[in-house]
Amino acid sequence: MVNGSLSEKFQYVRDVVPQPGIPLNYSDPVQYEMMKVFPMLVLEAPMTTCGNNASKSAKKTRTATVLAGTEVGFEVADVGGGIPPYIHHSGPLSAWLSRAPNDDVASYDGLGDWFKIFYLGPLDDTTWAGLGRTGATFNIPKTTPPGEYLLRFESLWPSSSPEPYRAQLFTNCAQVKIVGPGGGVPTGFARFPGTYHYGVPGVTIPKEMDTVDGGKPSGLLEYIAPGPSVWTG
Repeated sequence: MVNGSLSEKFQYVRDVVPQPGIPLNYSDPVQYEMMKVFPMLVLEAPMTTCGNNASKSAKKTRTATVLAGTEVGFEVADVGGGIPPYIHHSGPLSAWLSRAPNDDVASYDGLGDWFKIFYLGPLDDTTWAGLGRTGATFNIPKTTPPGEYLLRFESLWPSSSPEPYRAQLFTNCAQVKIVGPGGGVPTGFARFPGTYHYGVPGVTIPKEMDTVDGGKPSGLLEYIAPGPSVWTG
């Protein structure tokens, strides 16, 4: 979404493919789209940057021009198959920017530095604000240096389990060209993969915060997200 206008699916967002190892009928277009939303369980995998094989669609993805300070956002696509288009899992939502080398976003793999520009955590001690939403909107910081960026949206489902593959990550990236006066110096950086690991606070959480077994969480206002804080420009 740019200035309140919703784009076509994967118009500005890099398309992805189902993750390897998921049994599906590739000739069934509905099933193929459904499997694109399968969660990422290996937090150290390359797909956690922008989704599985997202870089392969970069050249055919359009780049949205966005004036710094204006509103953008992401909305969950309807992939069919009886999956309602909203955020199904508990946990924080966040958005990140990473500037493309030489301002050539169509050639950028996203393996550089990312700074956080949006965060939506707990609504109260027992409720995640993002749960059940169809998406989220936020502003590009007014002083963001002009250039071409990947804009990454993320939904993280943290887990209290000490075992790998219990926390889940959902993410996609849009290609944007930010225009404006600039002047800001982003601070606080992360890398994907690289920043999130099992055992890191915010990825691994106390049991009372967990909803993986269907229980009602508590103590959510004590939750601290992994990675840097939001850069506001």
